[in-house]
Amino acid sequence: MENTIKILSGLVDTNNITRKQSEVMMNQSIKETPLEFIASLIEIINSTTVNKTICQLSCILLKNILNELLARNFMFVIGLRSKQKFSSVPNWSKWDTKLQEKIFQVLLEMMKSSERTFLSRILTEIFAKIICLNIAHSTNENIIGDLIQMCNSQLSTNEKQNGRIIFSISLALKVLLQKDYLLTEALSLLTLSTELIRKFLQKEIKQPVLLGALSLLRGVIPKNKQLFNNPNDSEFIFQILFKLLVQVDCAEQVHRKTWKCLSSITNSCFGIIENYLDRIFDLSMDVFKSKQSEKIDTVIKFWLNLGRKEIKLIKEYNALIPNTADDLDEDLTNYIKKKLSKHKVLKKSKYIVLAIPSLLKEILEYLLESFNDVFLENIETDYEDHITNQENIFLLIEIFTKLIQDQILNLFPPEFKKKLKLNNDHISQYYVLECYNQIIPYLNKSTITRTFLNKFVVIIGNFILHKNEFLREITFIIFANIIKYHEYCLEGNEVLIKDIINTCFEILKGVENNYLNCQALRILHNFCKKSSKFEVFNKLIYTNEKKISNYLFLNFNILIITEEKQFEKLNQLIQTSTSFINLYFNNNNNNNNNHHPIQKFVIKLLNSFRSINNYYWQNCDGNFGKHIYITLIKRMISFIDVLMKKNTYFVCKNIGNIMKIIDIILNNGSKLIKGTILTTIEAISKDIENEKGNEKENEIIIEEKEDQEIVEEINEELYNIKKNENENGNDNEEFFSYDFENKNSKYIEKIYKIIQLIIPRIGNTTEMYIKNITRYLLVYLESLNPDLVYIATNFLIFLFKLKNIHIDACILDNFYDATIDALTSCELDHELKIPLIALLSILSLQLKDDIEYHLTDSLKIILTTMQLKNFENTEMVEFYNKLRLQSLYCFYTLLGIIGGKKNTLPFFEVFFPFFQEPKIWILLNKQQKVIDNLIIPKIFGKIYQIFPSQMTQILGNSDAYLNLIDNWKISKNGEILKNANIIKLF
Repeated sequence: MENTIKILSGLVDTNNITRKQSEVMMNQSIKETPLEFIASLIEIINSTTVNKTICQLSCILLKNILNELLARNFMFVIGLRSKQKFSSVPNWSKWDTKLQEKIFQVLLEMMKSSERTFLSRILTEIFAKIICLNIAHSTNENIIGDLIQMCNSQLSTNEKQNGRIIFSISLALKVLLQKDYLLTEALSLLTLSTELIRKFLQKEIKQPVLLGALSLLRGVIPKNKQLFNNPNDSEFIFQILFKLLVQVDCAEQVHRKTWKCLSSITNSCFGIIENYLDRIFDLSMDVFKSKQSEKIDTVIKFWLNLGRKEIKLIKEYNALIPNTADDLDEDLTNYIKKKLSKHKVLKKSKYIVLAIPSLLKEILEYLLESFNDVFLENIETDYEDHITNQENIFLLIEIFTKLIQDQILNLFPPEFKKKLKLNNDHISQYYVLECYNQIIPYLNKSTITRTFLNKFVVIIGNFILHKNEFLREITFIIFANIIKYHEYCLEGNEVLIKDIINTCFEILKGVENNYLNCQALRILHNFCKKSSKFEVFNKLIYTNEKKISNYLFLNFNILIITEEKQFEKLNQLIQTSTSFINLYFNNNNNNNNNHHPIQKFVIKLLNSFRSINNYYWQNCDGNFGKHIYITLIKRMISFIDVLMKKNTYFVCKNIGNIMKIIDIILNNGSKLIKGTILTTIEAISKDIENEKGNEKENEIIIEEKEDQEIVEEINEELYNIKKNENENGNDNEEFFSYDFENKNSKYIEKIYKIIQLIIPRIGNTTEMYIKNITRYLLVYLESLNPDLVYIATNFLIFLFKLKNIHIDACILDNFYDATIDALTSCELDHELKIPLIALLSILSLQLKDDIEYHLTDSLKIILTTMQLKNFENTEMVEFYNKLRLQSLYCFYTLLGIIGGKKNTLPFFEVFFPFFQEPKIWILLNKQQKVIDNLIIPKIFGKIYQIFPSQMTQILGNSDAYLNLIDNWKISKNGEILKNANIIKLF
């Protein structure tokens, strides 16, 4: 303890100890074992004589160590791999059990007796983590029961201290429930949590315990789905939750956790909600009338979850009808059958559709009133909270639209619509426009929609030149969506179209507002996509080619020379330029004037790509930055792809420039592929401390996470507890993952197809580019990623077919090794073996004299492939015939290379085992009609030439082989007869 105090004394001026500092201390400064060090920290915390600052530092250090312990040990137990490394901390289960028990008991006593308020929060957190570690590694079958009994026993003693113990146990049990721990105790835990809630309602326990009970209830509901089949049990659970919500003094934390419990029931037992939706709706209306923004946000999140679940079920049911509806469980089948109408619109039910009109009215009123208040009165303190509310409201309006589609248009109240025509209420106008913007992509192209949008575009046309920047931005976003989804409402309105396009041109002249520029580009891009429907747009484009190309390049140039790179704008710039040039080339196929303004713009653009690309590669930060960079590469590839397809003359004239761009993409991309694309990113967590509302999703339909990472629950319930004793409960971790392999292989394939078109046209300069390209191809081949191996294999086959292509022997040698590895890998499908074996044949011919090192491995692979036992599988017979045929051709190629060597005898030992058993050759010979009636006699003729005495000995003593050869001798096919005669000579 004294040694630990000395170490901590050196850090008294440090307000926070990071995990890295904790590790350094563990590695360099601590002489005791890690567990003893933890024990000494607990002793310091429990001491009344130690300096308060040292005590606080001990708490922080202990918490950080336990964070690492929990992440490492608990993940190990549940079979997940943790990327966190804390080398000083061994596996918890290997530590001395007596010392573990001592730590546990000391903490328990501290929880009961400590009056030091600054310890209360951190002790709760630490105790929960210790429980998790003990349970995860425990062999004691009764440990859960003991914990539950301990939890119950605390209820009859001193409330103030023991409330923390119950809270800790509840949190720990909830975390352990996430990965199917405690399944046999699930009912007991449900009973425990509901009993605690009942005691709170009777004022026998206080709020900290209630929060733990609600947290536990939320976690245990998915493990007790069958309980909700019993009306009495489900009624009891709903009623105690409703009683919590109707309390006059219901705290915000209790309110939020109770609604989360209702969401958990919605996700796990959706059908049961029908019986209680009327009550839930009434409670929701009460919350809206209370005007309490935090509680309103919680209710909105509940309805968001309910709406997403309903849409998901509709999608699932529609996908399953009519073939496999019987496979659905009875509850779900009955629910959906009752819900669906012919038009996929839900009606005559007690579900969300019936609730939408009243809910929408309350939400819209709240939106306008509360946001006016925040902007006029208290923008600095409340702005972020209101932005969170705003985002969730807009998401809910999208959900409503998805469920009732065009009917949504009749639900906006008249006073809401009137706000558009006011000139002095910009905030209200902005949110009215934003609400309409949310519904536009999801409206049907019905008469109702057409009538509405025809009037709507005329009204919002007045906002195009509005002085208020926010109103202009939202107006441009709306027009971009209208052109994309409902372009028909602008047809014939030439004046408005001209106004929109000319305004876009004016905006692109300047670069003050990057976001507005981005929306102007998006409008032009969408117009390009729908150009066949807008004659006036086409006229403006073709009479302003020079102006447009100058404006586009001006924006590119600004992005290049300024320090702050705007990725969103750059992304949209490339996309719009690609659409614009595609449109131009479609209508000017014969225009090969390299001095035309559009052609000049393309040349400038290609030059710009190089500096843009290098900047973003050097400055992409972390995996998200790499994701942005990949998106940029996709845009560039699509751009070059358009050039290749639309104007080959122009490409040939600017081939050097294009190849430099491709080289940059491949060069930086190869690093990206090694570091990102070929590595599955399992879970990337982004810590957003003290932020709310990150439940917002980009898509309207978000699939619920059926098997969330354990880390999420640990972070939510244990790491982010607020400074007061009440548990926070915010979802402060944002988890996302990228399947880079599937998303990007098609773009890599596209770039190589472009190169295949380019290479035959560039003559003597080919070799300069080939050297770099082959380096990237080797990376793909070695990756064992099926998509990338396929790309590399086919491109190499194409490359070797070209004349005068020289590749260094050492590179060929590396390709040969990589091809052998790919063929022997169990990660690749058999389908890939056909092109790989073809590549092996080509590489063998390229290496020739240098093949001896690889030959044995190659022959074994080929002969093994020929022995694949799928002759009787009619479904795959055609594929396996092709595979065997390719193997036989490669075998023949290898024989030819061996035959050219002076000493062939060392290679015979590879062949010997396969020719001792003639079965494979007889089976193959029977398939001559579907394989090739020449290849097997050719192989036997060649092998007799190379190993005459050895083969005579093997084949001459085999009746099976003699019958095979006798059949060839009477063949009418000259080539077969020729090889039979070669065998006959020996």
